[in-house]
Amino acid sequence: MKKMIIGLLLILSIFLVACEQDKLIGGDKDEFGCLTAAGYSWNATILACVRQWELDVSQAKAAQIVVMPMSIRPVTVASVETLKCPGCFIVNLLVGDEGKEYSVKVVDWKVSYEIASFEECVAAGNPVMESYPRQCSADGKTFTEEIEHVCTEEESKNIACTMEYMPVCGKIVLNMGKTVYQTFGNKCSACAAMKVVSYIPGECPPEKTTDMCSDLKGNYMTLTEAVDIAKSSECGNNLIIGCTCPDGYRKDGDACNPNCYYSKPPCLSPSLECEKTYFCNEGTGTYWINLNLTKQGCSPACVINVETQKAEINWRCTGLLR
Repeated sequence: MKKMIIGLLLILSIFLVACEQDKLIGGDKDEFGCLTAAGYSWNATILACVRQWELDVSQAKAAQIVVMPMSIRPVTVASVETLKCPGCFIVNLLVGDEGKEYSVKVVDWKVSYEIASFEECVAAGNPVMESYPRQCSADGKTFTEEIEHVCTEEESKNIACTMEYMPVCGKIVLNMGKTVYQTFGNKCSACAAMKVVSYIPGECPPEKTTDMCSDLKGNYMTLTEAVDIAKSSECGNNLIIGCTCPDGYRKDGDACNPNCYYSKPPCLSPSLECEKTYFCNEGTGTYWINLNLTKQGCSPACVINVETQKAEINWRCTGLLR
């Protein structure tokens, strides 16, 4: 009997401890409304509850941009998604005591309030007209789905296109299968250009045409930003920006077309990618830009760190110097 009573007391104590642990996991919050049992704590810079270890520097900055103007508290940063364009994120929030879910898009380090594309219109839950191409309406604006047009053999043979400016983004497949994008004045000039296989309406989006560098930690830097930083450093105005083509080729955007392509009839020699005077080393998170400086046995470059946003000269010297 005594053993039975002790056993019942032990089971009861285990049940009470389990209930208490359940209570902690389910809803204990600190004075700021942060769910501590789930790992959230108050961040005085972001002004929200966050899991500190889940956000890198760029994601924390994006969360701060979104949260600071908000008047409703408490706010919990559930997650921050890093997008491909520079300064672009989706910040997912839990707002108020009820924890209502909100997602806010940040573009170029600014909160994006306006719908700017067919995809964003659809994602926001707006009605879609099942026409061809499909259309979506929001805030008095209509957005048309971009349909890729594959250039026909007849279109590729055009030699006289009008000067009408109705830009399209051409997809260019270079030798060895590499793909680059270039904005053309109209669909005729796009398909007539060598190696253009298709196009979509409108100018090419920045993420397809703007050179950018990532450090694989979520930090991004465009070539323009890198140049501005480099010019303010010891690299000065010695930067070499551009790309070059080998002998026998002409530069056309990011492509190098053989000279015989411009003859009549044009030849079928392969196009090449224009060799750039700069590159991104994602392994080290740095931009390397060639410099117009001379030093025996050296090939200098300006190295810009994506994360620290600082630049310095790397002389890249080889062999013995005298």
